This record gives sequence, C-alpha cells and structure tokens, in this order.
Amino acid sequence: MAFISKTNGKQSGGRPRKFDEESRPITVTLPNRVLDLLATIDRDRAKAIVKVTEAAIAKAWQGNKRMELVEIERGTAVIVVGPSPSLASIPWLRLIEIAPAR
Repeated sequence: MAFISKTNGKQSGGRPRKFDEESRPITVTLPNRVLDLLATIDRDRAKAIVKVTEAAIAKAWQGNKRMELVEIERGTAVIVVGPSPSLASIPWLRLIEIAPAR
C-alpha cells in the first residue's frame, strides 16, 4: 500500500500508484480460466479488470444512450436504463439488472 501525503500529493513510499484517480485495494477470488484470460489483456490484473470493465460498459451503451425502449410485444415495451443513483433513490421504483450496466 502506498501512502500519499495530504499536503503535497506526493507518494511517501511503497509501490507506485497504478491509476491516476482515487482507488483502493480489494480481494477477489476468480476462476483460473478467467485469470488466464485477464493476463491476455494486461499483465497487471487490476489494469486488466479495469480495461475489461470499461470496454463492457462502453459496448453496452454505445453512443452514450441514456435509455432504450425494448419492445416485448406489440404495444408493450420495457424502458432499459444504465446505472442511475437518482432512479435507485425512488423508494417505490423497482430496478432489475438485466445485463451488466443495464
């Protein structure tokens, strides 16, 4: 773990920062097959996870769509939206994740 001085923003020792934004360490258990796949993206697992996550979200919301109508049957549709803290804060509204970031 690297420590950053609050006064000058410089690292005070340890490993160099991986990301230019706020981050924190986590522990995650993944299948060996997935670890092997991540290694093909980037030798650094954390960077590989970030790249794959950002690519998946970008693909799910190409064109920066904020919402999409998906017709279930003629005259009946479902509104599909991306992650929205505003919608999630409405107590009576039930959100269901149908795919990552959707």
